[in-house]
Amino acid sequence: MTVTLPLATLLVAAQPPGPGPAEAVPKVHATAHIRNFAMADDYPVAARRRHEEGTVGYRIDIDATGAVAGCTIVRSSGSASLDAGTCDLFRARARFTPARDAEGRAVPDYVVGLITWRIGR
Repeated sequence: MTVTLPLATLLVAAQPPGPGPAEAVPKVHATAHIRNFAMADDYPVAARRRHEEGTVGYRIDIDATGAVAGCTIVRSSGSASLDAGTCDLFRARARFTPARDAEGRAVPDYVVGLITWRIGR
């Protein structure tokens, strides 16, 4: 997904985890709609001031209610500000439709993906 912002561009991609043991993988994974997820003001101020750009790999842990339970940076952009900003953004705004097990019960899940921070040109 590409979000074009007046001062910055964020490319956000999320996907459910890869295959694993059948009992550990929900039948239906958690989902979120992130079309209007980020705004120009979300670009970390320190990173913008230093003209830092980069791609951050993340893992978002989601509880059974669809709330963000944790955020882990799995691939750094090389900028501590952009890495922290990625998790801050997910914690502040992301809400998911919970994953469901084979019986239809809401269960914890996680998504992995990339977010690319670019200063608008």
